[in-house]
Amino acid sequence: MNFGSWRSSIIGRYAFALLTVAVAGGATLLIPNVGSDRPFLLFLFGAVVASGWFGGLGPGWLAVLLATLLIDFFYIPPLYAITGNIEDLPWLVAFAICAAIGNILGTRYRALEDELRQAEERLRAYEARGHRDSHQ
Repeated sequence: MNFGSWRSSIIGRYAFALLTVAVAGGATLLIPNVGSDRPFLLFLFGAVVASGWFGGLGPGWLAVLLATLLIDFFYIPPLYAITGNIEDLPWLVAFAICAAIGNILGTRYRALEDELRQAEERLRAYEARGHRDSHQ
């Protein structure tokens, strides 16, 4: 399967979101929490943005949900349970809000980029027709 074909497949886009969050979660678990009891979340933010960028809004939302659950499961006591500690809830909600904003902005930026590319193609086609017409 080439790069473009999985983007047109709904299953491929959601699988990409799942895979990116899994890889980012694994990478996050490998980095020690130096000087803090909070994890380094850059990889998980990146997974959310990449999922929205390449997969679209739905896969991006899946990535937000999975990343938030992963953080709750691996970093918020009691560990290895999706129960959470009320004291850590604001931190988890802040991550979820930032990830959601990253998903929305990444998806919107990608849509704008696609619109710009289409407009550029239409302009080139228009210019080519105009140039052809002026030589006849």
